[in-house]
Amino acid sequence: MAFSDNDIAFVIAACAFIIGALVYFVPTIVAAKKKSPKKTLIILLNIFLGWSGVVWVICLVLACKKPVAIEKTEKTAEQNPSPEVETV
Repeated sequence: MAFSDNDIAFVIAACAFIIGALVYFVPTIVAAKKKSPKKTLIILLNIFLGWSGVVWVICLVLACKKPVAIEKTEKTAEQNPSPEVETV
């Protein structure tokens, strides 16, 4: 069974499309795997503005960036005594 030139061209085009789609969505895939807190933003930017190239790179940087831990300190009476107000 011989393949025609059209069959070969179709297979090459299909493979190029699939590989291109995978490369295009790398920031989305990385954000999902790393469970990025900005996953929704990255996905939306990647889908709608990723074609520009600049936004795609920004999405990739955001997806690869390590999330910053925010330390919450609870103020207790021993740490920060509040002045007591007496009512007369």
